[in-house]
Amino acid sequence: MNVRSLLHSGVLLLPLFFCSCATTTYIPYKGGAKTVGKGASLHKVNGIDFWTDGLPPRPYKLVGVIHDSRSGLRKGDLPQDLAKVAKKMGADAILEYHDYALQMGGATAAAGAAAGNMIWVGSLMAATGPGMLIAGPAIIALGAAQGGVSRWWAAKYLPAEPKTTTARPKTPSAAASKQTAVPATASSQRPPGPPTTTGAAP
Repeated sequence: MNVRSLLHSGVLLLPLFFCSCATTTYIPYKGGAKTVGKGASLHKVNGIDFWTDGLPPRPYKLVGVIHDSRSGLRKGDLPQDLAKVAKKMGADAILEYHDYALQMGGATAAAGAAAGNMIWVGSLMAATGPGMLIAGPAIIALGAAQGGVSRWWAAKYLPAEPKTTTARPKTPSAAASKQTAVPATASSQRPPGPPTTTGAAP
């Protein structure tokens, strides 16, 4: 089997490699306390709220954590995959915990692999002909597609507590106090005496 046949087989397998490089795992979280944040950036994906750069300003509790590991070529599908898992587990929102980032050494390994493949492609160009112009970029992309990881909280919204107001005791108004009758004194309540007459008695 010559080099051209090996490269042709490898190129055919590249789509299978790229499609399988994503793993999303949901881990339940027990004992999440009621929490209210101070605000964050919000956007929706398939009915699930994504909160980043802060915490949601409404009551919620944590119900799970999502671990994700995927190739850089599948990074664009990350929000949809997270929303699918969160909706399946009954969560209402996803909170940013550790955003997608290349694994330690991933960027250096990607650059080294790409450079090595370019040298290898150039050394085989004369022997294999123009076919390498098609296989070469695919091989370089394969070397550069290093994996990254991310972690996210899954949250469930809680009902807001009703606001309670304390009724203040009513004070009598000035008009009402003026209309209040003043109780009579003891002297004014005595019955009138017999009428007095003036002049000499007959």
